[in-house]
Amino acid sequence: MQLDSPPPTLLPPAPPTPTTPRTRAILDNPALAERSVQLLQTFQGFARLTPDDAQCVVGYMREVLFAKGEVMLRAGDQGNASFMLLLLEGEVSVRVELPDVGDDGPLSVLGPGSVLGEMSMLDGAPRSATCTAITPVMAAGLARRGLERLLQDHPAVAARLL
Repeated sequence: MQLDSPPPTLLPPAPPTPTTPRTRAILDNPALAERSVQLLQTFQGFARLTPDDAQCVVGYMREVLFAKGEVMLRAGDQGNASFMLLLLEGEVSVRVELPDVGDDGPLSVLGPGSVLGEMSMLDGAPRSATCTAITPVMAAGLARRGLERLLQDHPAVAARLL
C-alpha cells in the first residue's frame, strides 16, 4: 500500500482499490488535522508526545479510506508492513489466526483513536493480525518514508514517537 503522493500524471487517477486506496495529506483538511492530533495524543503508546509533537507528526500523515469489508492489514504480510494507521472514523475487526485451534475469531473491535500496524512498521516483522473494516473507515497513515523524513527533520519528536 502506497501512502506517499503518486507521481504527477496526465491521466486521471485510477479509482481506489484495496491495494491503491485514495489518500491525501491530513493537513489539507484543518478539521481532520485537529482531530488527528487529538486522537494521536490519546493513544497510550504515544503518551510522551506533546501537543506540538502530535501536530508535527500529523504533518507527515496521509488520510486513507477503506470500504466496509476491506482488509486493511493481513497477518503474515511483510511487503506492506511499511506503514501504521491511526483510526479516525469507523470500526475495525482485529483477528489473530490460531492454527492449533482452527478458529480465528475476533480478538477485538477497535475504533477511533486506535493505532494499527505500528510494531511492524518499526521492527519490520510480519503483521501479527488481520484487520478488516467493519464499517467504512477513515485513518491517518504514517508511511515508513514519512517516519524517515520525520526522523531527519525533527529527531527529538521522532524519538518521543518511538
